[in-house]
Amino acid sequence: MAPEAVLVEACVTSVEEAREARRLGAHRLELCVDLEVGGLTPPPGLLASVVEAAEIPVFGMVRNRPGDFRYTEAEGDGMTESALRLIREGAEGLVWGCLDQDGMPDVP
Repeated sequence: MAPEAVLVEACVTSVEEAREARRLGAHRLELCVDLEVGGLTPPPGLLASVVEAAEIPVFGMVRNRPGDFRYTEAEGDGMTESALRLIREGAEGLVWGCLDQDGMPDVP
């Protein structure tokens, strides 16, 4: 892809959607489930299946519950485990965000 080209990332929830997004010209995929609540971490095995079928980079969403983006330490630990699983399944990147109590990005 030329430096001036636009990167097209498609949000998908299944192997079928991943194949269709690639066919339509997506350069990268964001995989999640439950889009009606803003997207959640895909279940075990789905990312590996999408990676195999899509043949383009797949980023996995790390969000284990709907709602705000303020997480407890225990929720953070669970999200870390989800992130590690997605990487083991072949994710080339992660989609992950947290806010502090003031609603600002929780950088640490």
